[in-house]
Amino acid sequence: MDKSERLASVVVMEYGGHWPMRDVQQRPEAASVTAIVQQSDERVTSLRRRAVRRLSALLGEGAKVRSGVLVCSDQADEETWTARVFVAKAMLESIGRFGKGSVVLSAARGVGPEARSALAGLAFALNSTLNTRDVSVSVSFS
Repeated sequence: MDKSERLASVVVMEYGGHWPMRDVQQRPEAASVTAIVQQSDERVTSLRRRAVRRLSALLGEGAKVRSGVLVCSDQADEETWTARVFVAKAMLESIGRFGKGSVVLSAARGVGPEARSALAGLAFALNSTLNTRDVSVSVSFS
């Protein structure tokens, strides 16, 4: 890795989401962590727009996004799921520009079986669109 490279990790956190620190492993090569947190009175569509703008800004600043965590709340409405898909795809596109990295879809251990199944299904669907083994999507319940 070139010493001038700026590697970044991005955490997008829905209001009410649970995020243990171990979900983003600090590594020497990932010195920059950007957190985008939904406010209590903010619609998830606004969070989605902010996340996409910040990812774009990071890339414009020359950062190489290597990891992303989407911290999901227990919301299960269509608007929230649509935003999750959009943000996860944006993370993957940002990571894919440099060919290596991962996205973690994270939710609290206590989420119901429907939410678990939906997140696992989303991870499977996103992984099936990738043309490389150097980029992946996984799910974490903690």
